[in-house]
Amino acid sequence: MKRKRTLLSYALLSLVVSAAFEAAIFVEAPDEYLVDKASVIVRAIVRPLERPPMLEGLPRTHYRLEVEVGLRGASAGDELEIAVPGGYDKAGRLAIVSGAPSFRDGEEALFFLGRGNVGELRPIFLEQGVYRFDRRNGQHLVQRRLGGEDRLRDLARFEKWIADRLAGQRRAEDYFVEEASGSMEVAAGEYNISTWYGLPVRWPKSIGRLNLGILLHEVGHPGIAGGGYGDVEVAFGAWNGVPGNLLNLYSAGITSDSTGLNSNDGVNTVVFADFGGSNGDIEGFDCTAGVGSLAYAISWVDGTHSYAGREFFTVVSADAVTTKNMTCWSGFNTQSFQSILAHEVGHMLGLGHACDRDVPCDDPGEDIAVMRNRTPFSSNGARLSEDDIRAIHFLYGPPNAPSYLRAEEAGAGRVELSWPDSSNNESGFRIYREENGRLEQIGQAGPGATGYLDDEARSATTYVYKVRAENENGLSAAAEATIMTADLAAPHLLRATEAGSDFLTLGWVDRANGETGFEIWGRFLGSEELLASPPANSTTATLTGLIADSTYHLKVRAIGLPSGNTAFSNTVAAGTLAAPVEPCEESGAATCLSAERF
Repeated sequence: MKRKRTLLSYALLSLVVSAAFEAAIFVEAPDEYLVDKASVIVRAIVRPLERPPMLEGLPRTHYRLEVEVGLRGASAGDELEIAVPGGYDKAGRLAIVSGAPSFRDGEEALFFLGRGNVGELRPIFLEQGVYRFDRRNGQHLVQRRLGGEDRLRDLARFEKWIADRLAGQRRAEDYFVEEASGSMEVAAGEYNISTWYGLPVRWPKSIGRLNLGILLHEVGHPGIAGGGYGDVEVAFGAWNGVPGNLLNLYSAGITSDSTGLNSNDGVNTVVFADFGGSNGDIEGFDCTAGVGSLAYAISWVDGTHSYAGREFFTVVSADAVTTKNMTCWSGFNTQSFQSILAHEVGHMLGLGHACDRDVPCDDPGEDIAVMRNRTPFSSNGARLSEDDIRAIHFLYGPPNAPSYLRAEEAGAGRVELSWPDSSNNESGFRIYREENGRLEQIGQAGPGATGYLDDEARSATTYVYKVRAENENGLSAAAEATIMTADLAAPHLLRATEAGSDFLTLGWVDRANGETGFEIWGRFLGSEELLASPPANSTTATLTGLIADSTYHLKVRAIGLPSGNTAFSNTVAAGTLAAPVEPCEESGAATCLSAERF
């Protein structure tokens, strides 16, 4: 039996325990904002710290910081305790907030900390308040995990700049390392799927559409026409429009309940202007500075299931939340709001951020994706890109078909098939063979397969082969290849063995069984004609009465088999010799030319 887990995913979950990525749609907080806002700034080593679960509200995970360098609010040698959203609740269920940082025991980082509503220290704006270490080429560098786009900073110069700013000396940012800029993470291409401990998350779905009813909170978003309900429908429509009729997201009514922000209530909800729920431990948008998060999503996961040959966490409910002050963002308008909602609904479906760890995000299809955490909202609205569509097809659609299929003979009665694996969500492949309009499945191959050997093919037969990828959502379109297998009874290795001025002797390998004879066909200048009819079981024949010093194109076939005549052998070009002539004798009236031939 698989061990059950309950998981709260904050949009894009990490691939390893120590990594978590900023998942909310955010306006990035610059370094100077964090320096001015933080009540504590330290470089510290992180240690895990166990605390009893909270009795109410969103669970938190606690860490102990062993301070190495104190820049504000603490000194070297001090020990601090911080709380990060996510952890075990009183019922023993685990709530994981990705986007809130998680740490390895002994990890070193630079922290910008503020205090939550119960006075606990916490990183400002979640992952934005943590600068991770990246040592390369002898340099000590730091960088935030902000969708792979944060710039690298030289640690020593950065700490000196912070100290100067705290002392009232404000100067230019001289600590960026342009030549080494890049992501600390391994680059990831295309879309990303929300994961935790290496396992992706998805709603359980097989054949048919994913039908997902989502409640709308009765308190709509203030300052937005109709409370934002119509904009939510636009966001639903964008995902429902993915080709293949894979999704059916719909409004399931109005609710007054928002407990799903702190516990798994078993329903799906869009909640407006309630960032962080009732506990207030997740900061929203700062209207004065124009930075912070605009929205986020929660996915509760319970247990696992198998899909496309791999294990997935099973999503059982999900919520999307908009920030209380998002309308004061300078880029806010109807299209940006609809794009934000579509983005968070994508997280509810299990999608992560497009090119989340790719630096730079140089694929235009990814850079305009709704699932981009820095989408150009005002221009795109809730319009999906190809990258968004590919992500949905990966989770909920049948796999892509192989882009082509090649069929080649590999010996007697053997046809070898090969194809590129053009999908990444197949559970296997089905192989079909069609003969005279009759199609049958002749085999199957596992996920990732790129070939299959048909060892039951007949000679001199035309076959149409088809290969389809499959998973729990259905079959892909078919890649096709047509081949006519060789006639294995045809004479083999035809060759000329002797030549004269008016004859040619031929030899071949007889592979037929039960023939009544052979036919030798040839062409000299005009069309092909029958030149000889050797008896059954012949392997040689001499053609006579030929023209001297001429080239003939010859081939042979067996005739009179129960199945009819065989195919022709290979064609051989053979030439007769020149005719002999009487020697020329010179005289007073004659001159010999061309080696005395004339």
